[in-house]
Amino acid sequence: MNKKYFHIEESASNSEYNLIKVRDDLPYVRSTRGSLTVLQARLLGLSWADFCRFCRDTLDAKVYGKNSMYPTIYFPKNSEKVNKYLDLLNTRMEYVASLLDKREIEKGNGIWRRDIDTSDDSDDVPW
Repeated sequence: MNKKYFHIEESASNSEYNLIKVRDDLPYVRSTRGSLTVLQARLLGLSWADFCRFCRDTLDAKVYGKNSMYPTIYFPKNSEKVNKYLDLLNTRMEYVASLLDKREIEKGNGIWRRDIDTSDDSDDVPW
């Protein structure tokens, strides 16, 4: 795996925890009507609620924002489980990116770029 799609960022409000963020300078990340955190859940094939439970129960994360649409998930610092999870996310996103590139090449668009509008495509995205 060469590209890092997701990275760890220190929490500004809680110095004991980190956030996992997706890099917004990548061509695969386009504006959404929701939270980019949902991308992590989709890459794992989980619903948002199950993803929050997975982070809490498996990765020892803290989930704040009960009854809000998109709670914030804080991951413990220096956790081997979180580092392995980050590697898994990057590997899965690299696979999705290769599928998107292949689809655009087959359509004659070359590599998928932010400036190409594919919003009217009916093809299924892998998540």
